[in-house]
Amino acid sequence: MIVPTVGRASLVTVLDCLAAQTVPIQTVVVDDSGDGRGAELFREWRDQAGIADAPHTWRVVSTPGAGLSAARNLGMSVSSGAFLGFVDDDDLLCPHHFERLHALGGDFVWSGTTVVVVRSDRDAEALGVGFGWSDVTDKLPVTNVIPPSSVLVRRGLLPGFDERLPVQEDWEAWLCLLDRGVVPMCTDVVTVGYVKNVAAATSSTVRSALDADALRPFVDGHRLLCQRHGRFPAAIAERRLRWRARLSSWMDTLARGGQLPPDYYESALASAFGPPVTRRCCEFDFAAAALATAVRIESREVTHQSRNRPQFHW
Repeated sequence: MIVPTVGRASLVTVLDCLAAQTVPIQTVVVDDSGDGRGAELFREWRDQAGIADAPHTWRVVSTPGAGLSAARNLGMSVSSGAFLGFVDDDDLLCPHHFERLHALGGDFVWSGTTVVVVRSDRDAEALGVGFGWSDVTDKLPVTNVIPPSSVLVRRGLLPGFDERLPVQEDWEAWLCLLDRGVVPMCTDVVTVGYVKNVAAATSSTVRSALDADALRPFVDGHRLLCQRHGRFPAAIAERRLRWRARLSSWMDTLARGGQLPPDYYESALASAFGPPVTRRCCEFDFAAAALATAVRIESREVTHQSRNRPQFHW
C-alpha cells in the first residue's frame, strides 16, 4: 500500500485504517511535504499507537515536493508486494478493504466508494453517491470512475503515473491498463470513504467546485487524455462529447461567480451511468471517522499556532 502525503494531519487516520486491516499488508508512506512533516507524523503515530511490525510492515521514504505522481512512482519502486494499492492521505478504508479486494482474484480490482463531505469539525456526512459499477469498460473511457484509493493492481501491469500531468494522472494510468486489455473488477460493497473536506478546501477536487481556475486543469486534462486514448467505438465518442458539455456547463457556473455542490462530479456520474453500489461492507462509520479526523486536524493546527506564538518575558 502506497500512501503519498504532504504532511496533512489526516494521515494519522489513514494509518489507523491500514493498521486495522484484516490481512497482512506492506505500507510505504511517501513524504512529499518537502520539510519532513509526513515522516514526523508517521513517527508520532507509531510511537503513540505502539505499533509493532507484525502482521503488517511499514516504511517511510521522502521526495522533495516532487508531486503526487512522482511520490506514487517512488512508492511503487521501493515496495515489494505482488500487488500495488494506493490511498490518499485524507481518505478512509474499512478494516476489510484489502480482504474484499483479494477475494475478487483479479489483476486490476477496485472497491465501491462513498463520498464523505466534511463541512466542519462537527458536521460530516456519508452521501448516497460515490463510485462502484460492476462493468466500467464503457464508462472509464468517458471520464474517471475509479478513485485511486480504491484500487489494487498486480505489480508489473501498471507502468506508473505520468509525472507531467498536474491532475487526472490516475485516470491516465487506468486508461493505459484498459488499452492493454486489463479489465477492472469491482467489489459489490463499499469499503472506501472518499473524503471531501469543504471546510479546509485543501484538495484540488474540493477547490474545483469553488473556482473556475481550479476546475480548468480537469477540463484541459479531459481533452488531452481523450486525444491520447482515442481508439474507442463511436458510442464512446458520443458519450465523451456529452461529458464535455457538462464540463463546459460547470465552467460557466463558476465563471458567473456561482459554486458547485461538493458532490457535483459523483452526482453527474450517477446521472450518466446509473447509481453505484451503496451496500456497506461492515459497520465502519465513515462519517464518524471523518469527524474524528477533522477534530484531530483542528487540534493540531491550534497546537502549531501555540508553539509559534511570540513569547513575551516580563
